[in-house]
Amino acid sequence: MAKLTDEKRIKNLLQMYELDLTTKGSYAKIRKHIKRKYKANASEQASTMPKKFGMVCALIDEHKAVLPGDLQIYYDKMVSEILQKIKDNPPVENEKPRVNIQDRLREKADLAIVELEEQVDEIMLSDFQEKPSPMASLVKYQLKPMHLRFVVKWADESMEEWVESLESDDPQLKEGYSHTTRTKRKRMIAYFNSVKECCEKIKSLTKKKSSVRIKIR
Repeated sequence: MAKLTDEKRIKNLLQMYELDLTTKGSYAKIRKHIKRKYKANASEQASTMPKKFGMVCALIDEHKAVLPGDLQIYYDKMVSEILQKIKDNPPVENEKPRVNIQDRLREKADLAIVELEEQVDEIMLSDFQEKPSPMASLVKYQLKPMHLRFVVKWADESMEEWVESLESDDPQLKEGYSHTTRTKRKRMIAYFNSVKECCEKIKSLTKKKSSVRIKIR
């Protein structure tokens, strides 16, 4: 992939991430970037950093962006801050934290949710032409009905503002989505609904048979 140097394109990508990347998704981008580039474990410190830092990490990792001056200064400052936090409070690698059943279920669901968020990025960056398969991600992580409620909750929460952008008269909300046509917004809503439909399909098939092979379209 060629390096991205177009400042206008970089700015547009940041705006897209601002609209669609969740706070939890930004933490995942930070953890991934710090681990890959600096060989450091930011599992605890990522959640203390601003969402914007996660957006910039995604720009670098996913688009090989060459940051313009102001963003490079911001990035360097955030990297210095998080590496210092890791140095001051290094994670205990050998000690297994105590987690309850709900935490374990959520952790597994989060693996799929991060991938679904990346699919959302793909849709937006392709100008809403890409049609990724939610089922592929859900099957990949072998999610069961007890995990899927977290996925459905994510889909509902992520879809909520897109739906409001079509129905609300709020001028601020309208302005925020002014760059996206109603047709494109409906495509995004359709994606989140497809996630929920895939979850229901898995639940239904799981009830019929405990071990079922789901066909990925």
